[in-house]
Amino acid sequence: MAIYINNTKKVTNMLVNVNGQKKKIVSAWVTRDGVPAKVFGSDHNYMIPVTANSYIAKSRGKSFKLTIPDKEEISCTATANDHISLSGNMVTVSQNAAVGSVIPVRVSSDSVSYTVNIIVAPDISKNSYEIYDSNDLVTLRTIVNHSAMNDVSQNARLMNDIDLSDVCSPTAGNWIIISEYHGIFDGQRHTINHLYMDVTGANYAENYETYVGLFGKTNGATIKNATLNGSVTGRSGSTSKNMYVGGFCAYSTNTKFENLINNTSVYALYPSSASIAAPFYAGGICGYSPSAEYTGCTNNGIIQGKRYSGGICGYGGHFMNCHNTGKIQSLIGDAGGIGGRNGGGIWTTGCANTGTIIANSGYAGGIFASGSYVSQCHNWGSISSSRQSAGGIIGSGGRIDECYNNGEITASGQSSASYAGGIVGSALNEVKNSYNTGNVTGYHAAGGITGCQQTAYVSNCYSIGNYKVNDSGNAYGSIIGYSMNSCQLINCYALTSRLHGGNAYAVTKTNCESVSESILKTYAHKLGDKFTDDAHGIKGGFPILAFQTT
Repeated sequence: MAIYINNTKKVTNMLVNVNGQKKKIVSAWVTRDGVPAKVFGSDHNYMIPVTANSYIAKSRGKSFKLTIPDKEEISCTATANDHISLSGNMVTVSQNAAVGSVIPVRVSSDSVSYTVNIIVAPDISKNSYEIYDSNDLVTLRTIVNHSAMNDVSQNARLMNDIDLSDVCSPTAGNWIIISEYHGIFDGQRHTINHLYMDVTGANYAENYETYVGLFGKTNGATIKNATLNGSVTGRSGSTSKNMYVGGFCAYSTNTKFENLINNTSVYALYPSSASIAAPFYAGGICGYSPSAEYTGCTNNGIIQGKRYSGGICGYGGHFMNCHNTGKIQSLIGDAGGIGGRNGGGIWTTGCANTGTIIANSGYAGGIFASGSYVSQCHNWGSISSSRQSAGGIIGSGGRIDECYNNGEITASGQSSASYAGGIVGSALNEVKNSYNTGNVTGYHAAGGITGCQQTAYVSNCYSIGNYKVNDSGNAYGSIIGYSMNSCQLINCYALTSRLHGGNAYAVTKTNCESVSESILKTYAHKLGDKFTDDAHGIKGGFPILAFQTT
């Protein structure tokens, strides 16, 4: 097998046979009398057959053979150092050769000297690099980040629970991100403990962007089957930079996150005295990921960010069967149990929130602060916004099907945009096949299902929660608090006769009524095939959604 050094002196990505094992050559280069090797004749490559790998680590301490081709017999000579020893044409790399270091091996023949530069790296002869301890994870970072190796697609898998306290801590310093990663990282249900970062954007930035997390950026990657414990903090510097902070990943595109558990506290902070317009994104799994997919992910950590904060992701993504239990807070922006903001017309399904959600100045929602289409999701957490709208499922926007809320919803901002809804604070599209049992309080408007219904319809819904407004108006109702444009109520039921606010605009009611508790408990059939009787007392006998029994 041969290494071909092209005109840019980069080795082609190929395999060589080393001691009966196939190993990957990622980077190597050759000099001749101290000058980069020149082209021979009409051949556009300089060729060095080797019987050893130029990409070495777990085989450190073992000898391998270097040969210069064809007619040239060589005897190896080299300046002695603490990394290599030479005997004839046998080279031994010592154990103290650091991963990522470059070892120049000089060989001579016919009064011509050559230098083969060896990159020290792990044995990745298997399809997936195996991580047994913190040093192995650091080595993966070296493989991905090292300018000479730059193997961004290297697959890896955890073989044990690992502890990072020896490589990152308040005394050891910050974890350095793995960026940019395109491979498959499989935690195999193991845990990474004591991840630590507390960095300032001005000192940790790339092209006016700041990335804080285990992985900095991913593209086309898969991160799966792992638990993360620790503390991750990003702080703005003196300049206005975008900041992305996440437990597993800061920024991702076209990435799959599967079966991940984040117990790490995540902060994206800025000085209270600073006026910084740049967005800050904070998420338990990832800070920012408009095109990522999340399946079976859970956040238990505290998430606090400046503008967009989410239990799973601060901004974007497609979510399936994800869960948040942690406290989520946005200092001047949006906060959601699953995502801070989401859009793109992608349905999110099977997600739940039990954590407390606080938006100091933006939208707040049990699943999303704003945007997205949501089905078969529910909220048990307390949801509040001190300025904008708050909803049990979505703060503002959305299209809702088969969702329910049990949490307390509060929109306390003293403004005309302060709407509170058991399902949606400010609804832009239809809400159907849903119910609310939580109490709802708004400053301007409050509704058992939607605080403000801007258009479209509410159908096949019921609410039994209490609702009220704190201003002098009367924009409150058991289904709709306030309607901004013409809308419809279809097949909706409540315990009070006030189905929509007294100053609501152009509300058309069809087959809607107020009934007693005993009657409403028998109305599963009237609400449609998405509902079923509460045979096991899940909701005190009131109708439940059919998916709750599966």
